Amino acid sequence: MAWARDGTLEFEADLPRRESAAPTEELELVPLLSPEKQVSIGTKLGATDREELIHFLRSNSDVFAWSHEDMPSIDPKIMTHRLSIDPSFRPVKQKRRPINKERSDVIVEEFEPRTALKGQAATDFIAELTPPSELSEADLPWTIYVDGSSNEKGCGAGVLLLGPGGERFEYALRFGFRTSNNEAEYEAFIAGLRIARALGASCVKVFSDSQLVVSQIKEEYQAKDSRMEKYLGKVRSHLAQFRTYEVSRVPRAENSNADALAKLASAYETNLARSVPVEILDNPSISEPDLMEIGAPESSWMDPIADFIRGNSPQDPKERRKLARRAARFVVRGEALYRRGFSLPLLRCLTPEEGLYVLREIHEGVCGNHSGARSLSAKVIRQGYYWPTLSQDVKKFVRTCDNCQRYGTIIHQPPELLTPISAPWPFAQWGVDIIGPFPLGRGQTKFAVVAVDYFTKWAEAEALSHITESRVTSFVWTNVICRFGIPQATVTDNGKQFDNAKFKDFCSKLGISHLSSSPAHPQANGQLSYVKTSLSGPTDASKTIPIEKLVNNGLNGLIGYCRDDFYRDPDKE
Repeated sequence: MAWARDGTLEFEADLPRRESAAPTEELELVPLLSPEKQVSIGTKLGATDREELIHFLRSNSDVFAWSHEDMPSIDPKIMTHRLSIDPSFRPVKQKRRPINKERSDVIVEEFEPRTALKGQAATDFIAELTPPSELSEADLPWTIYVDGSSNEKGCGAGVLLLGPGGERFEYALRFGFRTSNNEAEYEAFIAGLRIARALGASCVKVFSDSQLVVSQIKEEYQAKDSRMEKYLGKVRSHLAQFRTYEVSRVPRAENSNADALAKLASAYETNLARSVPVEILDNPSISEPDLMEIGAPESSWMDPIADFIRGNSPQDPKERRKLARRAARFVVRGEALYRRGFSLPLLRCLTPEEGLYVLREIHEGVCGNHSGARSLSAKVIRQGYYWPTLSQDVKKFVRTCDNCQRYGTIIHQPPELLTPISAPWPFAQWGVDIIGPFPLGRGQTKFAVVAVDYFTKWAEAEALSHITESRVTSFVWTNVICRFGIPQATVTDNGKQFDNAKFKDFCSKLGISHLSSSPAHPQANGQLSYVKTSLSGPTDASKTIPIEKLVNNGLNGLIGYCRDDFYRDPDKE
């Protein structure tokens, strides 16, 4: 029986018989790995081709299937035997066979429902199929193997920590003092607990091969020696910092890793061939006094946000809405608060005191370069820290850094962009100013009034004996307006010769805009200052030049004369 392509069922009796094709050439049987496993190859092959083919088949004999057991991935339909059924016959229904009464009673007794146990069956079913509660990573215990060693080469301890996520940490200590074997075991125990607490473990399982140390901690043995009592008290104070702990003794063979680390540390002289951190312990742990914190820790800006995330919201609705908006950017991981960012990883939130330590390390630490406020705040963010007053604290810290104030580069760039003074066309805007006093010249002249055009840089100058508003007004009328026309604006400083009613009335009648430079920044009129410097030259007493000669030479050279050639000393030639 088989399915036809049109979806109908065809019987084997209706299908035509397929005859197997005869071989086109003579074949010979060649055994591969055993006489039972043979293949047929043609007899017309050459000797070389025949040897290569047989070698290839024998080297790949594992890909051949000699029975259906060798073909586990083949479709079962290929190996299924098809029955020849006549569709004209109807199916025969088998009659119910009688069962012996004894067997019937056994079946009823075995499969009859027990109504009294329905509730228990439901309870067992629920208990069996209820998934176990998943423990958080903080609740999973850390495994610690410790061992100490003391010999004639030195004293040391080894610690092996195994985290719940498969982490593995190896640690070795070398003591700078002589200890006994039991004291070395206690030092290793204390070091293991201290490292586990620093890694954030809250549940620990500690294994040691010292029967004395384990029995004293479990209160099976009594510590009679005074040093052992101090070590025992130190261990118990460390164990009290964990939520749960378990101390067990293991054979020395099962503590081989920690034992090897302890021997490695005790034989340590200069350096190690292994990449294992080795700590040098100068003094015994019992010599350090136990510190007790007095007073409750101060509250920080993180406490309200962390309490709100944990479900402790304030009673005031307004305060609750305010905290809800703030807490949307934060998340609590373990006991720490982190701030979310759009394109940044989680930022660890710090108190202002912790933030000051971070600023000090980044700004002037081992890799610090005393960078500016903006660069320093960006580095703090890249390191993964945050607190609300970060920008203000960074600016204050940089301003109070002693080395930055002493050796920092002086910034000459103005705090704001300069405003350029531009002229739209030639002789439209002039700058006017007064230079002097100079040595007396012809006609008792010792001052000069200078005017320069902002577009063409053309300069006009006149020597004066007195600088009054009438002299300045006459200079502007004669040298500027009569020669080049009425300008659009004039730029002066706030001297009395320009800042007076007569000069302002003169400018207003002619339609000239009178502009004054700022008193706090008089050098804003830069073009005129440059011309004044070119005209005045050096002010040494030995180089006294009359004012009329200075003005005439400056104007004849159009302010472009060479100052060195003009003031060359003939005695030095």
